[in-house]
Amino acid sequence: MHMCVLVYLSGLMVLPLRWYLAFMFITLCVVLVFVVIEHYHPGLAAPYTNETHKLRDLSIAGLLMLGLMGIAFYIFKKEYLTDRKNLE
Repeated sequence: MHMCVLVYLSGLMVLPLRWYLAFMFITLCVVLVFVVIEHYHPGLAAPYTNETHKLRDLSIAGLLMLGLMGIAFYIFKKEYLTDRKNLE
């Protein structure tokens, strides 16, 4: 959950102002889809059957989040340097 919040906040940092509304709309749609899925299929999320499945799931999720964070911060740094150069 913490990684999702960090990805969301980093997305807000790197997006230009004109894309904020689109980002917020997409986020709202994703949340609504999850709420509907949870409402109609409350038993969909089941406990892991063994430790291997749990480790695989957490590893994949962690690697994806680290990759997304790396891309987001790269874009942020690139835009920051461009803006700094333009100011000079």
